[in-house]
Amino acid sequence: IPEREINYNRLFLKSSKKNIKPTKPAGLELYQHQKDALNEWKNNGKWRGIFELATGTGKTITSIWGALKISERQNLCLIVSVPKLNLADQWCEDLRLFNMVPIKCYETFRNWEEILEDKIAKFNLGTLEFLPIVVVNATMSSERYQRLIDQISPDRNIMIIGDECHHHSSVKYNDSLPKQAKFRIGLSATPEDIFNDDKNERLKSYYGNIVAKFTLEE
Repeated sequence: IPEREINYNRLFLKSSKKNIKPTKPAGLELYQHQKDALNEWKNNGKWRGIFELATGTGKTITSIWGALKISERQNLCLIVSVPKLNLADQWCEDLRLFNMVPIKCYETFRNWEEILEDKIAKFNLGTLEFLPIVVVNATMSSERYQRLIDQISPDRNIMIIGDECHHHSSVKYNDSLPKQAKFRIGLSATPEDIFNDDKNERLKSYYGNIVAKFTLEE
């Protein structure tokens, strides 16, 4: 087992025993374009929106910051959905900067199914106030995962961050997104498909409009 995986498992076990709260990394502050994106998402998007931010402009940190601020005021299940395993691992590392230790819902279900069920039960009871999950799209659309996510009580808050959210314009993945999520952020440098209006409408119907754009040149 890689040392990195051992260290992550130790940190996860620690978070399982305590109701650890997310925290802002020391010295981290947002750039103005990141603040603007979150303000547009909240005020004009009403907690829904797509961030069309180029790679390297900090869209991951921006969206995690949004989750942090919400978690400071209310209970929150944060679901980050990604298309690939390497992105999932990177998100887990980035979330750890904010003292968020997610359940890794990918690879074999034996690694996460029982843990997720237990955490959801605690989240529903209120003994766990923050529940972070990182899931790959293939797992998100699975019956095992959907069965557990459907158990989250309607009075608990869900936030979805869809990285490379243009993948969620397909019927299969769009239908797998949590319909009860009040807070929704889609991240993509290329969210629109110029050849398929149906996909664009499907993506917009879930995440809302593009509320922020930023290129590397800007």
